[in-house]
Amino acid sequence: MRPFPPEFLWGATLTAHAVEGGHFASDWWRWEQRSGRIADGTTSQAGCAHAVRFREDISLARKLGLNALLVSLEWSRIEPGEDGADSEALAHYREVLETMASAGLEPVVALHETTVPDWFASKGGWLRTDAARLFSRYAARVGAALGGMSRYWVPMLTPVATVRMAYLNGLWPPGRRSLLAGWKALRHMAHGHAAAYRALRDHAPEAQIGASVLAEVVRPADETRPWDLRVARWEQALSNELWPAALTSGQWPRPFGADRTLAGTVDFVGISYYGARRVRFRPGRGGCAAQVNPESGRAAPQDGEPDANGLAAVLREAARFGKPLMVLGNGLATGDDGARRHYLLDHVAALQSALEAGTDVRGYMFRALLDGFEWDRGYSARYGLVHVGGGSMARTPNTSAYLYKDIAASGEIRKGALTRYCPDWRPPEGLELA
Repeated sequence: MRPFPPEFLWGATLTAHAVEGGHFASDWWRWEQRSGRIADGTTSQAGCAHAVRFREDISLARKLGLNALLVSLEWSRIEPGEDGADSEALAHYREVLETMASAGLEPVVALHETTVPDWFASKGGWLRTDAARLFSRYAARVGAALGGMSRYWVPMLTPVATVRMAYLNGLWPPGRRSLLAGWKALRHMAHGHAAAYRALRDHAPEAQIGASVLAEVVRPADETRPWDLRVARWEQALSNELWPAALTSGQWPRPFGADRTLAGTVDFVGISYYGARRVRFRPGRGGCAAQVNPESGRAAPQDGEPDANGLAAVLREAARFGKPLMVLGNGLATGDDGARRHYLLDHVAALQSALEAGTDVRGYMFRALLDGFEWDRGYSARYGLVHVGGGSMARTPNTSAYLYKDIAASGEIRKGALTRYCPDWRPPEGLELA
């Protein structure tokens, strides 16, 4: 296979709630205070101190050979109250983006990932009738302050996954388990995305603005049971198709119909992918799909079985929306860096096969640059290429970080890199190594 193109973006994720700390004005901060909600009993108070160590972290990303970073902004930092934006928070994010530019890193900037300001949540959150207007106002403020500082913007990271966890499974705030509430929240989020797209476009007319999808392969628990087959197909369509279909064509799936005000509000599709799930048909307040044997015992959307072939499959599936693609999240929560190296190689090989088949993929963001606070699993889920540990929060690159550096520098998987970093990995059939 041919190497990746020279302009390909090799990056990692640095999402706000995982790494910054101090989001005391968010709904998640209030949510974390009740015992039992976070697997390891921690809170996001410290994150991994990225808000004060961002220069060090950006420098480290560059030293590790990356040319891009996916960063998310924290809505509750920028609008801690309903009455206006915090100029210091906007100045902080401007400094972050300036530091990235000075280091030669391409930013992919997300306005929102899961957390919302407490003032927004306390009056209904995404169920508010004015939710889209308020999100558009936030987007306009960010666009006016920062719009020209990034080529790539994403209004919302994996909104369908957020709705699933918050309104169907009830494991994230506001802790609802209602199909009706989930659908209403998703509709409001879609209108918020469309309004944010237009607000960003006003301030950054050349920007590429993406729709974010947590894509997955969903298999039936029992392939002989028709209802297991049906619910698996529905879950996969919900994850992979519903959001980009609505934003490209304005068409929700039947029986929900069309909403033309959403059409044409996406320039690229961002795919996050963590593997395959198995589900069985079991009706309940949060839907009809019950996940089978999640590895962690908790029904997080990223809990699944690693399946690198599925990455190439979901990319081919997403290509039908007629937009360029970018992988915005792909990684493994593990304390075993050998497993992480195998995972990285498997998925880079699958990505290379997708490009070889003609799929238009522009970049790959590994999750994550740093170990951080990972939602309901706290600090027990380690995704980082760089380990963050101890009271000093010292940054220690894992071997996987150096393997990834070699891939990014060469644009391919080299035999020499395997000999040094992962000698027991075997390439899939058809992949010849340099």
